[in-house]
Amino acid sequence: MGAVVPEVVDAVDVDDVVARVDVGSVVGRVDVDGLVRRVEINDLLDRVDIDGLLDRVDLEAVLARVDLDALLARVDVDALLARVDLDALLDRVDLDALTDRLDLEGLVTRVRIGGIVARGTGEVATGTLDLFRRQIVGIDAVIIRVVNRLLGRDPDTVPEGPAGLVTPVEPT
Repeated sequence: MGAVVPEVVDAVDVDDVVARVDVGSVVGRVDVDGLVRRVEINDLLDRVDIDGLLDRVDLEAVLARVDLDALLARVDVDALLARVDLDALLDRVDLDALTDRLDLEGLVTRVRIGGIVARGTGEVATGTLDLFRRQIVGIDAVIIRVVNRLLGRDPDTVPEGPAGLVTPVEPT
């Protein structure tokens, strides 16, 4: 009886059998969730050639699809700034190189040192300090506007300055 089986198998037209299979019905009977539960994800990931995968990625195309405004809107600027170590940042500033870059002649010309010297030493210090204060206030205002814009703050709701230094405005 064992010899009959090979004859039966040889008599079956495999192409005809495959042509009659309803693939949709077969796929519909597959338990996809059960199949996925049986997959060992870590083993699967271990088989992935990351370098080969990255070589196939077109970074220019990926970056072209990135919406920078949407990406920046998701950034928590307060949390980001909280992580900045200002002392370490200032330690990296080379004050000698910074002062070498100052245009002292231009500064002297703008401040009109000759006229100030004639008015006395006290006025020189006051005038120079006022000049630096104005420039620092201007820089401070620009930085505040940039930070407020990055943080999405409404400029009309931001106070003019610290509560102890700003006179409250009476509503009219």
